[in-house]
Amino acid sequence: MTRRLAIFLLTLLAALAGAQQRELVTVWGISATADDKGTDAVVRAFEAKYPQYKVRMLGMGAGGMNPQKLMTAIVGNAAPDVIKQDRFSL
Repeated sequence: MTRRLAIFLLTLLAALAGAQQRELVTVWGISATADDKGTDAVVRAFEAKYPQYKVRMLGMGAGGMNPQKLMTAIVGNAAPDVIKQDRFSL
C-alpha cells in the first residue's frame, strides 16, 4: 500500500509541475472512502505541504473510467489533471 501511495503522490507532483497556476487539482479514478484512510492521509499531507493546492478526488464507480466521459472532458477543455485507470482499458 505504501508504494501505491508514493506513486500517487509522485503523479500529483508531476501534474502540478505543468499546472502551477491552478488552485484546484482534479483526480479521476481515486476516491478517499472511510475504508481507504491511506489515500486520504497522502492527499491531506500533500495539501498541508502545498497549501496553494486543493485536491479534488472523484471515483469512477464500480465500472471504472468511462472512456466517453474522459474524451468529452478532454474535448470540452475540462479534463482532469490526473487519472488512475487500468492499463488495459487505456
